[in-house]
Formats: sequence, structure tokens, C-alpha cells
Amino acid sequence: LRAEVLLPAQLEEASRPRLGVAGSWSDFGLQHELTYEGLDGARSQYSFFVAIGTEGGEAFQLFRELSWDRLIHPDGYVDGADFPHRVLESLNDGTASDLVWAIGGGSDEARVGEHFRVVVSMLDGKVKTVTWARASRVELDRAQSMGRVLGRG
Repeated sequence: LRAEVLLPAQLEEASRPRLGVAGSWSDFGLQHELTYEGLDGARSQYSFFVAIGTEGGEAFQLFRELSWDRLIHPDGYVDGADFPHRVLESLNDGTASDLVWAIGGGSDEARVGEHFRVVVSMLDGKVKTVTWARASRVELDRAQSMGRVLGRG
């Protein structure tokens, strides 16, 4: 058994929340951890990238501490980035299975093969906002080189 002292950066990383995502690209059966991007003011920012599949859209829900039991979802079906909503947390008992964020509808006008960057913002340990937009070429190239793009392929 090792007894090494953790560096301050390691302690900070170990103490911050972990978020997972599952979506239509894997029939909600596989969870991936979001990437911590740093702070934007007092808010912690996390992100993931997703490729739009053959259906022309992708839907997703989030999970606190990578636990399938701790669901983070909108208060209704969110059809596009401009759709107003609140973020809720609940036990994953099946009652929120239709409460998803859906990329592709509304003003998104997503096309098959396009890539979106989803940003999740937390404040005081709670998810406050979930937003998305088309990924820039630079963002996408970097994400692809790091294996961070989710999708059906």
C-alpha cells in the first residue's frame, strides 16, 4: 500500500463533480464521462462532442458522479438549443425517460454528419445550464484527436 501525498492540483481534480452522458447514439445504453474544461467565472464548465446520425438528431441525458441512479434532465422534452427549460435532478426510476435534450430540432437545423459541442455549466455543485452549438473546425479537430467525439460510428 502506497502513502503518497497528493499535489494540490490532484486534490482539486479529485474533489470536483464528475458528470456522465448517455444518448441516442448508443440507445442510452453506454455512458461517457464529460471533459472538465475549467472555470468560467464561478461556474465549472464541462463538455462533450456528438456527431449527428442518420436520424438527423441526437438526444441525451446526464448523470451525476457517473451513477446511472442520479439522473440530470430537463423539465420537459427540449427540442433544440433555443428551447426554454429548467434543469432537474431525480432518481433514475424510469419516470424521466422522455425528458431529454434533443440536438437537431428547432433552430438547430442539424444535418447528418454535423458535429455539435455541448457545454454543461455547474454552479455550487448543481448543473445550471446545458447548451450546444455547431463545433468549429478547430474544436472538432482537437476533439477528434483526443477521441472525444460521440456518435453511432
